[in-house]
Amino acid sequence: MKVVPILMYHSISPKASRKFRPFALSPELFGAHLAYLYENSYTPLSVSQWATALQGGTSQLPARPVVITFDDGFLDFYHAALPVLLKYGFPATLFIVTGCVEESSHWLKSEGEMNRKMLKWSHILEIDQAGIECGAHTHRHADLDIVSPNMVRKEITLSKEILEQKLGHAVATFSYPYGHYDQRVRDVVEQSAFQAACAVRNALSHIKDHRFSLARITINNRTSVQQLAALLNGKGLSLAKEGEALTTKTWREFRRFYHALNSQTTRTSL
Repeated sequence: MKVVPILMYHSISPKASRKFRPFALSPELFGAHLAYLYENSYTPLSVSQWATALQGGTSQLPARPVVITFDDGFLDFYHAALPVLLKYGFPATLFIVTGCVEESSHWLKSEGEMNRKMLKWSHILEIDQAGIECGAHTHRHADLDIVSPNMVRKEITLSKEILEQKLGHAVATFSYPYGHYDQRVRDVVEQSAFQAACAVRNALSHIKDHRFSLARITINNRTSVQQLAALLNGKGLSLAKEGEALTTKTWREFRRFYHALNSQTTRTSL
């Protein structure tokens, strides 16, 4: 069975708060990761290229495919990630929180990173023109599987509409904030004219992976080049399976309860 590792990065920066530190790779480590891929003849694909292969078969895939993704749209992508991607001629997919463009990462309050700078539209246009696929990541980084159906649809469709208006072309891919989704959320994404969507799941994507919940592998600041090599070879990873683990469902119910409790507390205090 053809297996395609989908790598998930966030920030490429030497500075981060203690809680956000795992999600921020140093530029040196990120450069070493891409050098390893290049030197070992990996061929990066965009998410939409992998989705096309899922729809039409994998016979035309390269011998060692890999997908490189970035969530959120931090400013450091432009300064620290893009130059290295261009150096090696690597495509990648960048998922953008449209409501935070030219602002800061408001959703990272608990991590002490509310002021981490986000990309400007001028950067995004340049990134798009450089051949990096720009995908949607909701409008305000909503936790989609615990908010109302109206909010789910608004967050998904608005992010797509804004990106398409700014870029001047269709946006084919989506990424679930925090990797959280359920069947209801996945259905809305599929109905919104996307070609594919990325979850997390920390498993290997493959020809039978669901196109609207593609499995990705979290890459953090402790992922050495040796550990990256092991992940690319599937060490410690399973093939992505359809359906949710019981722990995922239990965690969702806890988060829904907590969200409802906070909403009730807010209404009471008004």
